Amino acid sequence: MRYLILLLFPFILFSCQKKAVQSDKDVKTEIVKKGTMKDGATKEPIRVAADGTPEKFVAVAVQELNEQVSKAYDELQAGTVITPLEIMQMLFPNEANMSEGNELLSYEEGPLGNDAYRVIMTHDNMPDDSVNGEKYVMLLAKQGERWSVISLEKNWKCQEGRGDTTWGIEPCK
Repeated sequence: MRYLILLLFPFILFSCQKKAVQSDKDVKTEIVKKGTMKDGATKEPIRVAADGTPEKFVAVAVQELNEQVSKAYDELQAGTVITPLEIMQMLFPNEANMSEGNELLSYEEGPLGNDAYRVIMTHDNMPDDSVNGEKYVMLLAKQGERWSVISLEKNWKCQEGRGDTTWGIEPCK
């Protein structure tokens, strides 16, 4: 009986550790490939879009953005909360200009677990000669009562005849 317990104990211990790793892995499932840069941003991550196609992104430095967020928190009245969506809108105060066509500005947001949050801003049908749309993916983490930007990535698509018309990082002409 003692030998049976000694044999089962490592197996039980190992299976508990595996579940902990899997739950941590669930938070990061959207990132397929990632390299880390000095400021914590990612270098050319590849995400899989809803239709199953891969999308490449380039990193945007977050240090300056976090300074702006910190300053905004300092200027607010104590107890005031800034949401992750408001941070995205504060850092990229784009507004769709409906007078020039069907320009569209949309946001997706949601928690990732472990006090992490994701906001995606898509600016589509832009009135630009070469760029048709831009997409920003911001990952935030709660530190105390404040949100901090962990990473910010962007990609774009080109106007018809000006380059790649799917989301990616190829330059537009």
